[in-house]
Amino acid sequence: MDFAFTEDQLMIQELAEKIIADRCHDEFQREFAQQPQRYDPVLWSRLAEAGLLGLNLPENCGGMALGFAELCLLLQAQGKHLGPAPLYATLVLGALPIAKFGSTSLQQRYLPEVATGKCLLSALVDARNLQRPKFQAEVTDDGWNLNGICDAVPFGVDAHCFVVPVSTPQGIEVLVVDADVQGISRWDQRGAQAQARVQLENVHVGKDARINEEGKAADVLAWWQPRILTALSAIQVGVATEALRRTAEYTGERKQFGKPVASFQAVAHRAADAYMDIEAMSATLWQAVWRLDQELEAAREVHTAKWWACEGGHRIAHTAQHLHGGMGADVDYPIHRFFLWAKQLEFNGGGASVQLSNLGCEIANRPADFT
Repeated sequence: MDFAFTEDQLMIQELAEKIIADRCHDEFQREFAQQPQRYDPVLWSRLAEAGLLGLNLPENCGGMALGFAELCLLLQAQGKHLGPAPLYATLVLGALPIAKFGSTSLQQRYLPEVATGKCLLSALVDARNLQRPKFQAEVTDDGWNLNGICDAVPFGVDAHCFVVPVSTPQGIEVLVVDADVQGISRWDQRGAQAQARVQLENVHVGKDARINEEGKAADVLAWWQPRILTALSAIQVGVATEALRRTAEYTGERKQFGKPVASFQAVAHRAADAYMDIEAMSATLWQAVWRLDQELEAAREVHTAKWWACEGGHRIAHTAQHLHGGMGADVDYPIHRFFLWAKQLEFNGGGASVQLSNLGCEIANRPADFT
């Protein structure tokens, strides 16, 4: 069986890495950290011009109608070079459910501008459990009035619209809410990547804002949830891979007692452990991605991949920082940015204990079939 990426997938990976790496070098990162911008519009426009923002979008919306694997290759490249761009927010939290379940009018309203980089999306969700919406909706004659508040919304200040699961007396609905309507308030929150607190106060949306078919919101959430967790895992694999590469390079050049510190047994063992973590993170990630692309049951594989992203990402982030010695504690030194990204990704969507608990429930409720 051939587990290699296709030629087209490798071309997408190479293109994404080149665009992001060329822009997001260390000097750029240092300067960007001093700027008020939450994302880099130059990088965003270059990704749009290369067609990478339309990887998963329908062809009639300006996209390429490719699979989830191609999107995860893009996200992994972003993580590897810490690209300050709302890829996860726009393409995973926003565009995925609209492209899969939205009406033709909803798709044509938002997705063509997503492909060209003119429309930024996000979602007002707790990524740990979409089945428990953060917002309540009062049913009106022509739609819904929404109320609630959500923290840590990726690129919540910049988004032009949000996908919002809401609780109604009749059950859950999944709606699209434009960010410029009356009743929406947004505040910046600190984080390695841009995030915000978003509040809705009596925000009215019409019936045409509903993504799901009537009574089938659970199908949307069940499809969407594992792709959110897997996308976060893909970014983490990129972050961890580059953090370890930089650490190997640094310890190979840094000398103590006349020898590279990489030659010390304790350093070599810790780096080897980190390498094995990356191998496990990558293997479980692509197993989950493949099953999702094939529309197969993948809950256990997704929670396994996210557990490794949390646990392995945690260990690698600390290993990279510790093996850099005093430089690892310098917040101006590049490795610190990888630490911050890894820690935010570790807890986004639930940390290792949350994934382990969810995996245990999956195994208990659906015993493995080894026949």
